[in-house]
Amino acid sequence: MHARATPLHAPAPRPVLGRTLAARLPLGRLLDFLRGAASFEVMVALTLYGVPLGAITALRPLEFVLNFVTIAISTAMAVGIVRQRGWVIRRDVLDLLAVHLVFMTYLAASLLWSPEPGYFGTQKVGLAIIVGTWAILSVGILAEEPQRIRRLIVAMITIGAISATQYLLITPDIASYMQAFDQGAQINNQQGARLTGLGVLGAMVYFAYNRGSTARALMLLGLGAYCFMGQINTGGRTGLVATVLVLLLLAALGVRFEHLDIRLRRFVSRMLIALGVFALGLMGYMALVGVPRTIYRLGAFITNPAATTARMPRYFLVWGYLADAPLFGHGAGSWDFLEQLWGANYPHNVLLEVIAELGLVGVALFLALLAFPLWMFIRRHGAWPRAPLPAFTLLFFAYNLLQSMAVGDLGRNNGLYGSLALLTLPAALGQAALFRGPALRPAAAATPAPAIAPPIAAATAPRA
Repeated sequence: MHARATPLHAPAPRPVLGRTLAARLPLGRLLDFLRGAASFEVMVALTLYGVPLGAITALRPLEFVLNFVTIAISTAMAVGIVRQRGWVIRRDVLDLLAVHLVFMTYLAASLLWSPEPGYFGTQKVGLAIIVGTWAILSVGILAEEPQRIRRLIVAMITIGAISATQYLLITPDIASYMQAFDQGAQINNQQGARLTGLGVLGAMVYFAYNRGSTARALMLLGLGAYCFMGQINTGGRTGLVATVLVLLLLAALGVRFEHLDIRLRRFVSRMLIALGVFALGLMGYMALVGVPRTIYRLGAFITNPAATTARMPRYFLVWGYLADAPLFGHGAGSWDFLEQLWGANYPHNVLLEVIAELGLVGVALFLALLAFPLWMFIRRHGAWPRAPLPAFTLLFFAYNLLQSMAVGDLGRNNGLYGSLALLTLPAALGQAALFRGPALRPAAAATPAPAIAPPIAAATAPRA
């Protein structure tokens, strides 16, 4: 069966009237926006960090339902993407998943000797297995294509700006906030600090690597500053500290040590400008409005940590728990049983939780889970990456690792599991463009010139 030949100058197909109008009218742009808002990358970002409703108290009950909706939609989309790729998943992602499942197997086995194997222990183990496996597979899927990573960054910026708007407009004044906080009815400041910090990180990565467009640079700087102003009003201290440290790390990535010379890349000055703009915005807010909530809580913690938080005494209790069961720990979910006097079910620090509940064996497995993808990343892109996508990947991991020092539950560190999967970024994507460009493909081999046949060569040879 032969394909039907087509004329050389075939008439162009007639455009469909509906599609033409949709492309030219605002409705078409609205439909494109809605398609982008329901993309796989947006669903992944919402599942990793939650729907940005933490500042709206009336809508807080919907968060749990919406999180299940986003994980169901993103899972269906991930299955569709893998199906289009011929049911093939990269070996690096599967290796990371195997390391994760080894750690999860030990976590589940620790229920055998846990004093709290019931609801708290089973819930923690179940959430850690489901959330970790989903995050590694989903982010590992999108890490294969630079355009998907770019859409993930844009989704982070958008979600961060939405969350910042809520905390700037809806959150009550400092006096009401602190009164509600003292009564245990505070808004979800940890989630808000995480979301707004993601917006700052995404905008500043784009700002640092922006080339040529002054208007785009100003827009990105404004978006980053806006998310930062929202973050200082969330009340989440760890999110602010993590954001500032990651921005300093981004600026440090522009420093190059060559022999005995120290060279600074262009975006070092850009990051210094951005930090200066953030500082001016903070001082202006304090002069016009008052002390932001996060700054207020951070200052109170620095001046008198024992009076403002119960975390510090818990941190010191960890070493006593470890001394009682140094090798295997007390078992998953045991923190609440061990600390009944404090009435807390986790120590707000994932590493300390692993030390107390899983012992030295659990600590070794958890550190292996962190070190394996990091070693893979350094082997491909170096410990001090120059290109934008590897730099974002490293900063994304550092941000989520710092955040895990304030969220101890292994079943709630969705972002940390996702950042581990992003560390498997293929070496072929190391030089991919940040703003545009399709996925990189290996260059096609050069076609050798055809050899001249011997009779023709003899006939065309110059005569003596």
